[in-house]
Amino acid sequence: MIDMKNHTIQRIVVVDSMEINVYKRVKHSWGGDFTFKNDLSISQRIWLDELEKYKLKFDEK
Repeated sequence: MIDMKNHTIQRIVVVDSMEINVYKRVKHSWGGDFTFKNDLSISQRIWLDELEKYKLKFDEK
């Protein structure tokens, strides 16, 4: 978690075999909440679903 003056950035790097995905969530002090996968904007629902999938996958090992 990176706290800046007007926003907070959460960055999660997932390494799955040969695939690397970087998920980022930016929350602004004015209320904006933006989610990204590999620097491309995605919906919050997709962001949550994909991270939950990885959490379940890696927690099983």
